[in-house]
Amino acid sequence: MIIKTQVKLRIYSPSTTPTAISEMLGITPDRSFLKGDVVSKRSKKPTYREQHLWLKKSTLPEEEELSEHILMIAELLRGCHDRFLQLEDCGADLICGLFSDNTQLNTYIEDKAIQAIAPYNLDLLISGYTADG
Repeated sequence: MIIKTQVKLRIYSPSTTPTAISEMLGITPDRSFLKGDVVSKRSKKPTYREQHLWLKKSTLPEEEELSEHILMIAELLRGCHDRFLQLEDCGADLICGLFSDNTQLNTYIEDKAIQAIAPYNLDLLISGYTADG
């Protein structure tokens, strides 16, 4: 059974900074990183971000279904639809994390959620994490 779901809108760009993305959309990210920032301070050999990164997570409780999280992000984007589509030199996707309390991991995405994000040309990255590892 899926016990936790997390969804984040990720916008990335080699040239448009997180500040510029926020100003364009009128939305403050939960996290952002600049091109050239260190990816992990724990690594013995540092790697650096190749692009600017802007992240906004769903504000729904983690117990909600995946489709509900996607609909929440779609609603957020609906408020800045034209501005989002005018972002230059940017890519965007939804990062979805599903956490299961056993080794079985099944989910579905309702048609209404797919239709809600379709105008934004967002790819979906879905990662599953099971209890055994």
